[in-house]
Amino acid sequence: LASVSSRKEIRDALAMRLGADAPIDFLMQNLKRNEERFDWRLNLMATALCMRDLCDFPPQLKYQRYAGPALFAAGADSDYVRAQSRADILRLFPGARMAQIPEAGHWVHADQPAALLQALQPWLAGVLALAAI
Repeated sequence: LASVSSRKEIRDALAMRLGADAPIDFLMQNLKRNEERFDWRLNLMATALCMRDLCDFPPQLKYQRYAGPALFAAGADSDYVRAQSRADILRLFPGARMAQIPEAGHWVHADQPAALLQALQPWLAGVLALAAI
């Protein structure tokens, strides 16, 4: 970001690096201008340094199961939740329900917000009904 002077340069660089289907507008919301330069609102260095921890369970919970309700919503066009991941999810979350959101990649909430809500609302209603029993 130190060498760019406009949002358009950043947008073009993101599109070139991530591809035309990437949620560029969503990512650009995390950009802020500080006087004569641009910065990301999130701390990218801290995120990069902690990525392994962010993508894993805390050690004390690694092999514990959660039997309560859980919904895992994944974009149908994303490869983040693989077949092996589904097996691991169901082993750790035996009460899990999987929802695949059509025409969505990894950023389901940005790609298909209405479809995500359509998956969430009945699931949440079911969980609330169980809690009321």
